[in-house]
Amino acid sequence: MRISKGKVFLYSLDLEWREKVNIRIKNQKEKIYSYLYRSPGLSAFIINALFVVFILLFCSVEFESNDDAAMSGILYGVNTGYYSAHLVFVNCWIGLLLKALMSVAPVIPWYSVLMYIILFLSYYAVSYCLIKKDNFWGTCVSLVFLLFYGYHTYVTLQFTEVAAVSTIAGIVLLFTALEEKKLSKWQAMLAFLLLLFGAGYRFSMFACAFIIMSGYGIYELVKHYKDKSNFLRWFFRCMIMFGVSIIICFGLEAADRYEYNNNDLYKEYVKFNSYRAILMDYGFPDYDEYQDVYQRLNISEEDMQFFKSWNFADPDVFTTDVVVTLGKIKADDRPEINGEFVGEFFSWFPVRLLKYNWLPGFLLTCVFAFLCSNNKFSHLYIVYEILALGAIQFYLFYKGRYLISRVDIGLFFAASVVIGTIMLDMGPKYRIDKRMALSVASIVLLTLCPGWYKENKQDETEIKEQQRAWEVTRLLNEDKEKLYLCSVGSVQGAYGVWDVISPGRQSNSCSLGGWRTYSPTSIEVLREYGVDNPFRDMVDNPDIYLADKKYADMITAYISRHYNENVYACSVKNIKGVFFYKLLSKEVCLDTSDCAELPERLNVSFQAEREEEMISVDGYVYIDGQSSYQGETYAVLEDSEGNQTCCPMRQYENPDYKEDLHGQYSGYWTPESIESPLSCKIKIYYKNGDSLYCVWEEEIDEAQDIRGDKYD
Repeated sequence: MRISKGKVFLYSLDLEWREKVNIRIKNQKEKIYSYLYRSPGLSAFIINALFVVFILLFCSVEFESNDDAAMSGILYGVNTGYYSAHLVFVNCWIGLLLKALMSVAPVIPWYSVLMYIILFLSYYAVSYCLIKKDNFWGTCVSLVFLLFYGYHTYVTLQFTEVAAVSTIAGIVLLFTALEEKKLSKWQAMLAFLLLLFGAGYRFSMFACAFIIMSGYGIYELVKHYKDKSNFLRWFFRCMIMFGVSIIICFGLEAADRYEYNNNDLYKEYVKFNSYRAILMDYGFPDYDEYQDVYQRLNISEEDMQFFKSWNFADPDVFTTDVVVTLGKIKADDRPEINGEFVGEFFSWFPVRLLKYNWLPGFLLTCVFAFLCSNNKFSHLYIVYEILALGAIQFYLFYKGRYLISRVDIGLFFAASVVIGTIMLDMGPKYRIDKRMALSVASIVLLTLCPGWYKENKQDETEIKEQQRAWEVTRLLNEDKEKLYLCSVGSVQGAYGVWDVISPGRQSNSCSLGGWRTYSPTSIEVLREYGVDNPFRDMVDNPDIYLADKKYADMITAYISRHYNENVYACSVKNIKGVFFYKLLSKEVCLDTSDCAELPERLNVSFQAEREEEMISVDGYVYIDGQSSYQGETYAVLEDSEGNQTCCPMRQYENPDYKEDLHGQYSGYWTPESIESPLSCKIKIYYKNGDSLYCVWEEEIDEAQDIRGDKYD
């Protein structure tokens, strides 16, 4: 086969062109790698930005606890109708910042967005400090931190975790800034800002992070002490920068406490809430041991068990004086530190910490430090950090509140940052081949990511549950004529991290417990409906519903012990798994003397069934153009002598009208059969708004199945 000279020439040109292109690509890659190597800030930004994009695209972000959901509700003014800076657990200066942001851009969920901004800046600062010390290994360590700690703090937002991460990043970045001959202003300002947010989000976590990070401070002190010429300069700069930062943080904390303790609306609530937290977090004093105290406070053992369910919003029984008395007893009732107590501590520490999915991040950092450290003294800092962690865990165990992920993750992240930073600063000894390290990292990433995605992807049940909760809150919001008193856990979970709740959306609902009890926002809702004591005032009040899932019997028993021995709960609605009750102490009497004419748009159909002397009724009724949810239906039986028995019917979602906005909640039935004579008249009365209608009636004899007319 002969090849023409022209083809040979073209082929040589193609090879030459390909070679030039490959050389150009190689040069561009080298330039990019060289630029990234010289710019740790850009490398850190790219790594963290890509990680956040991954989280937002493939993970379901939610609040780790109800505390953040409640504080976001306070900020958005869901109960009061106006924005508030008094978030209770978060410093007022952050509340003021969030309030200002909401005023400028109310469509943005600033509570969650600000937390994400702080987390991003914090992890960026940590990555920058690590990569600056060693480009390759610093990148590896920062990826370990993101994969284990960053993942959990990003997908389960919690203000305690944000406080820890922000404080840790501020400390590391400030030490890095002090390393420069000329202090970097942007590093110092960012470090200062992160420390302020760390102290502002939760000051106790801010203090704990400083304790764990003290290992890094000791290392820096020893390292600079060896350099006699620059030690004093570094030491004074360090004292000034950290001193000013800590003084300002303490000052803001003091200002926050002064605001609450001297605010007429909050000072009584703050006192109550501080001791309430002791009882709910650490438990009530033993009833048998302190029975005389409980009896003096007029609290029975049943009351104490009821309060443990968090439904304690009774200002006449669960008063501030009662809470302070019991809280002080519990605060003083600490276990004796002896051999048995220490043995009990070590029976779970550190084994039970292995339950945390993020703990491998700490273990990998320790193993990495042992294998790669070029200085034998670095191992002492690992031991120091483990001892510091053990000491804080022992203190938490002594206090009786331990193994809490949102606290522990901040402590272990601080220890990991100290160990990883010291190891890199001492100069890692490359005993591990870089290609092998990258291969192991890739395997770990490919193993973790599918699990994370599966773990955080909301299943169909969770999505439906949130949709049901949202629908319930929507219905409550539309029924402003009624006040809804909600037992703990009955109406929640409707809103996500990125939802902005319109002000006043829940201005007619109030919880019967929780840490917002007796807060100004809760009191404002109750006073709007003329309620001083929700447990007492809900009885026989036609404008108050009790929303509940599992505590109705306990609530009625509690009211019976303290206020009305004849009280009983009458279930009138079952909507999306939530039961709505009217608390009654007497038989229901319905004034039927002034019934309105039937509207033309009425839709009604009922049937009654008899079994011996018991009658049950079910059917539906609604009016086009009116909310079927706000309707109330009563079955009235009248005997031959004119005596009447009135029974409220239970409302439920009509399965035949799920898509009909008007008839969706038009189903009714008598939850309990009504005792009746053999011959009587049954009438169905429907109330919607201020109008009462007699929508169905039928003479009943010994027939087993009685059906009424249907009006279209």
